[in-house]
Amino acid sequence: MACPLLWGGTVGGAVGGAVGGAIGGATGVLTKNKECGQMVGGVTGGVTGAVSGGAVGYAIMPTPLGAIGGGTSGTIAGTGAGYTAAGVVYDGVRWK
Repeated sequence: MACPLLWGGTVGGAVGGAVGGAIGGATGVLTKNKECGQMVGGVTGGVTGAVSGGAVGYAIMPTPLGAIGGGTSGTIAGTGAGYTAAGVVYDGVRWK
């Protein structure tokens, strides 16, 4: 049986990083504040990672424990990836 922690974190990190990076990067560019964009990216990535990681965790192990495990690891991975990706997007757009 596949591990919901592994796949929840993998999917949560990928989806959370993409969404958090886009939204956080745009926020940072619009406010001209990299740290603000990174915080928004981290929060957005964490929430998105929780939802997507929980869905994958439940699909792998259709019990509440699978959803909780996948959602927890997705939150952690999505927060880190969203925070980092928002900084990369900000630096890429603001580079002169």
